[in-house]
Amino acid sequence: VGNNSNLVSLTMNLERVDGGISVGNNSNLTSLTMPNLQHVYHRGISVNLNPKLASLTMDNLEYVYGDIGVLDNLKLVSLTMNNLQNVGGGIGVLDNDNLASLAMNSLEDVRGGISVDLAPTASCDLGDFTSFCSSPPN
Repeated sequence: VGNNSNLVSLTMNLERVDGGISVGNNSNLTSLTMPNLQHVYHRGISVNLNPKLASLTMDNLEYVYGDIGVLDNLKLVSLTMNNLQNVGGGIGVLDNDNLASLAMNSLEDVRGGISVDLAPTASCDLGDFTSFCSSPPN
């Protein structure tokens, strides 16, 4: 879902995706929710360049075959994936300047790298990988 200036809120009620999910360049998108999504097979999840996106919630997501990338969402305050356990690729949460809360507290297995940059006051829980929560250098 991309390049749609009319899109303000998006709720996807999918349980399983056999391919990737990409949401990017939606200039007025403020909320993205996938309440029923549990598994993403064959690719990953990309949420990039949505300048007004404030919240991203995927509370039932358990497994992603590929990478998770959440990049350059300048107003993003909250990223929640509380049931995420396994990622077949890497996780990148970068250049989300207002991110105050990152929750992936059930995370057990990540096959690729983890790169997270957060403000020093941000709340971060990456389950078994919480040591990867970091602040950008001054």
